[in-house]
Amino acid sequence: MKRKALFAVLSAKVKDGECIFIDRVELSGPKTKEFSKVIRNFPNVLRRSLAFISSGDRTLERAARNIAKLSLLRAQDLNALDLLNNRFVFVPKSAIEVIKKTFLK
Repeated sequence: MKRKALFAVLSAKVKDGECIFIDRVELSGPKTKEFSKVIRNFPNVLRRSLAFISSGDRTLERAARNIAKLSLLRAQDLNALDLLNNRFVFVPKSAIEVIKKTFLK
């Protein structure tokens, strides 16, 4: 039941255009200023947003954790409540693979 709720919320986000897919994020180091420049290229990022990260991506995690109104969540810890509490969702390509592996059994 939880899996169905999760995919229902995720598909609604995609349908409404609230899910932003990112091919990859290249940062020279764990700098918040660099990641801030990346996400400002997307519309409406000033609202509450959620970013998925893969478990091994420490650079992205460190760069994004100090940005206001941006929550970080590891892709394997995805849940419907976090999706509902945030307006926009940033999904890197590496996180899609983790979501498939974790939730599509």
